[in-house]
Amino acid sequence: MTLTDILAKHAIENNDLLNDLQLVLDEIQTASSENQIPKSRFDEVISQRNELREEVRELQLELEGYKRKLKGFEDLNVEALQEELEGLRVQVQESRRKRWEEYERFFEVPEDDPRYMKMLRIRDDFRFGTDTEPLSPDDINHNLQTIKPYLKAGYFEKEQTYDSARPIQGIKPCKRTDLTEVFKAFGG
Repeated sequence: MTLTDILAKHAIENNDLLNDLQLVLDEIQTASSENQIPKSRFDEVISQRNELREEVRELQLELEGYKRKLKGFEDLNVEALQEELEGLRVQVQESRRKRWEEYERFFEVPEDDPRYMKMLRIRDDFRFGTDTEPLSPDDINHNLQTIKPYLKAGYFEKEQTYDSARPIQGIKPCKRTDLTEVFKAFGG
């Protein structure tokens, strides 16, 4: 049924009015067809919207979980913990400094001591402070790491008579023997 049929049924037969109405209807139809979104694009946008809503719900749940976790940390005083940590760092550095001072005494041997030459040979591996410029914490840590293999090999013990300059890690240097004893042992 067309517009003219509907108007004729109600006894409206004004042609100018019919033409005007037909123009308006044509414009509405043209405008609506231009502004319509294809169904596939509409479905795609709706699908994306639903996915984003689900993601927002998940993030809100995650946020609520974090808020519950944070409630347990409200009573913590961060500044007090940082001060305590700094105090512990100072104690560790002081302990390392004292330990190095004990090991540093190994290098203080008189020239007539048999260990004097051994100490001169390895002295370059270590860093030493002066009265005006003490060792930094990094220097102390370096020295403590460097001295480990020497301590493990027993390099600083008084009763040793070998003259090895640098111990090999994991191998204890042997004592020096006279070659005449070796020849005697092998029948020479």
